[in-house]
Amino acid sequence: MSNEAVLPSSIRIAARPGEIINQDFVVQAPLPNGSLTATVLGDNSIFRLREFIAIRMVRERLSDEEWMQLPPALRDEAHRWSVTFEEVARADSGTPLPVSPGLHVTGIIDFFPPAGAAPNSYRATLAVDGLRSSRVEVPLLFVVGDIKVEFPAGPIVIHQNHWTPIPVRITLTGAPDTDLTLAVTHGYLEAPSTPVRVLSGYSANATLNMRVDGAPIGPLASNLTITGHSQKLNFVQFTAEVKPPLPPPLTREARLGLASTEIRAFHEAALGILVVGSPVGPTREVANGAYEQRYEFGSILKPLNGPPVYATRYVVTIDIAAIKCFGTDDPSGTDEPYIVVAVYGIDPLVRERAVQTSEIHLGSVEERAIFAQGHPLMPSPMFIPGDGKIQLNISLWEEEAARPAALQEKWRDLATAAILGGLTLLNPQAGAAAASLEAAKGVVTDASRMLIAAVSDFLGLADDHLGTREFSITADFLKRLIADGSGLPRTSPSIPGIRYNFPELPETPDATGRSWYFEGGGGSYRIFLSVRAAEVTLSPPP
Repeated sequence: MSNEAVLPSSIRIAARPGEIINQDFVVQAPLPNGSLTATVLGDNSIFRLREFIAIRMVRERLSDEEWMQLPPALRDEAHRWSVTFEEVARADSGTPLPVSPGLHVTGIIDFFPPAGAAPNSYRATLAVDGLRSSRVEVPLLFVVGDIKVEFPAGPIVIHQNHWTPIPVRITLTGAPDTDLTLAVTHGYLEAPSTPVRVLSGYSANATLNMRVDGAPIGPLASNLTITGHSQKLNFVQFTAEVKPPLPPPLTREARLGLASTEIRAFHEAALGILVVGSPVGPTREVANGAYEQRYEFGSILKPLNGPPVYATRYVVTIDIAAIKCFGTDDPSGTDEPYIVVAVYGIDPLVRERAVQTSEIHLGSVEERAIFAQGHPLMPSPMFIPGDGKIQLNISLWEEEAARPAALQEKWRDLATAAILGGLTLLNPQAGAAAASLEAAKGVVTDASRMLIAAVSDFLGLADDHLGTREFSITADFLKRLIADGSGLPRTSPSIPGIRYNFPELPETPDATGRSWYFEGGGGSYRIFLSVRAAEVTLSPPP
């Protein structure tokens, strides 16, 4: 059992492999008239009692000559005496040591790491008999292994007069579970005591708060003091780079202003007018030091210590609400219509992926039929190109003996070439957003005309052309669609009981009404669409 009759009451000593180390101890309890016996109970090849001795303190009065050699401030009676120690007796392990009251008893234990052994820990006991009726036992723990200290965040950089958190990782090879205290207490650098528990066979992580006051700029060597691994303190040297003091922290208003400026510059340089559109409201602070700017069709996020990124965007999906056949092309009263579709826009972020084409076969259709309800018009959702517009070209055909399957490919190639060519015309410089927006709209309009013109290459083939129409899904329509929440529903007596929202045009015999009326040969149709918009996340919030 541990007992303060002997100090230290327990001994833990650590050494590197191959290093011999020692530890002294002293008997604190009053000595009897008799003898004491000290024995190391354990592996004598590792733990050895080097000496166990009794000493006497001898006081001698200084001579007048010796006394006069002292500094004047020490020439008093208390300093007239010198003290020396003389050895009275010595004993080996297990051998009685003669003692008497007034003597002092000390000892030294040597610790020898086993040759060639891997890092490990070894235990023994120092037993002292003769002090009390029962034996006094001092536990001995000998750890053979290295202390490994790492700074996983990289080189240590500390600004003058500023507390800086520094991650540290500790590994004790060969040691049992150990409670340590880490600190820097000497020199310019300061790190208050930080506890950390290191489990056997594992590393432990801690964070030291470091501060430098008064040190010169540049490299600064310091020592990390480690307490708890050994009876003696362990010191690990490291170097910190001292930097000038940090500038005063910015006010909340200043941080907001800087973030707003960065976001605005990113929006201009990345042609954000054609990605998320125009700004809506002021920049605002969100969680974890980040800032967000909302736009008509998404948002830009400025994370703490990071550049702005697109956080959200709106996507659009277009479905067929219904198609109404007013008359068939085939005299039999049954058509087999199909449509070729191209949907596209100028989007600097997704570039040629802002072009989608499809060919949709609708089966046999009789006159006056309402059909194709809910059929997707496009293969997948499409990002809204900011304040630009989404162009939609639809060509309706009646299948007779063959079909112009190449029209879809022709439209895809034309639209893709137009979009990529148009992107080269856009100007990302500050203040050029309006010009870029108008240029993008012009490119889309020109592309639509090219697609319509391409249809003539397929006329006169076996299938009957029932009409080709173009539609612009404008930013204004999409803003109203998002704000409405209910989808801007419309109804038509042509498709009773079915809701649609596009196009927002009348069904009249004039030019406006006929702009979305498909007729050719004897066939006539109207295509009613359902456009939906939803916000999606590109970069999750911090």
